[in-house]
Amino acid sequence: MARFLPLTRRQVRVALGLMWLLDAALQGAPALFTASWWRTDLAQSVMGQPMAVNHSIFWAVNIIAAHPTAWNSGFIAIQATLGLALITGRFERAAIIASIPWALGIWWVGEGFGTLPTGFALLAAGSPGPVLFYPLIGILAWPRRRPATTASSNHAPASGVCQRAGLTAWVVLWAGQALLQIPWSFPSAQVLTANIEESSQGQPGWLSAIAHTTETLARHHAVALTVTLAVVQIAVGIGVLIPRARRPSLTAGIALSLAFWLTFQYLGGIPGGDATDPGSGPLLVLLALSLWSPQWAPRRGEAKELALAQSVTSSGILVG
Repeated sequence: MARFLPLTRRQVRVALGLMWLLDAALQGAPALFTASWWRTDLAQSVMGQPMAVNHSIFWAVNIIAAHPTAWNSGFIAIQATLGLALITGRFERAAIIASIPWALGIWWVGEGFGTLPTGFALLAAGSPGPVLFYPLIGILAWPRRRPATTASSNHAPASGVCQRAGLTAWVVLWAGQALLQIPWSFPSAQVLTANIEESSQGQPGWLSAIAHTTETLARHHAVALTVTLAVVQIAVGIGVLIPRARRPSLTAGIALSLAFWLTFQYLGGIPGGDATDPGSGPLLVLLALSLWSPQWAPRRGEAKELALAQSVTSSGILVG
């Protein structure tokens, strides 16, 4: 895998753009142009929410359901525009900035704040919400200006800041969310099985078989599974802070993200035909790949420019 890494910022943005286009394609499912989908399927995001959150989501859903074709067409256009901007490299900064309020709106109405207020949120099941990863990864892969015969050190601090921010986000996502394993409001078995049952509804037989196996394990070994998940998440999160353990931790994070995507998120619900996003698994993998190197890799051609700048600076030549 190392031969394909590290990813450049540009490659990360292209991958993120493809994810936005996938979201737009999934948003184009015929059911999403009907009022019933918004009032029934999407309304499930209010289940178990505090009263204020419940009312706010229903308020927004009722507005959308009044004109579902127009609203959903607009949603598709927005997500496709964000994806194309990142893929083509035009208006990338504007797209990343615009993705922040857009993602927050989806996080509120579409994901019910990642179910965090309900007490049922789990990293394995997609918490804190897949849509939050889009602006996060976009900001970490923020396009930097091409160097104009200036020293590469002028660009190293920006890389360092992005790298530290990315590592901090990784620690919070993995180690911080281990706290969700604590049975604050509901028993561990109930939290695990509720997430499995919710995500596996309407999935094809082979995924339902995986769901049955996972649910059986959760019912009979809830405490052991909960403790194991918490310990592993803490190890994956804290490990990136140790230079020698960074890549093993990221590799473990990639493996776990894919395992969670299969056993708790059921490939984001895509095989069942009712998905509006691919789930958090692929996005966590992209985040891990973008953090693989201590510094972001330069784009093609940029490495030569940076090397030339270094040689000019080391020779004592002042560039005006």
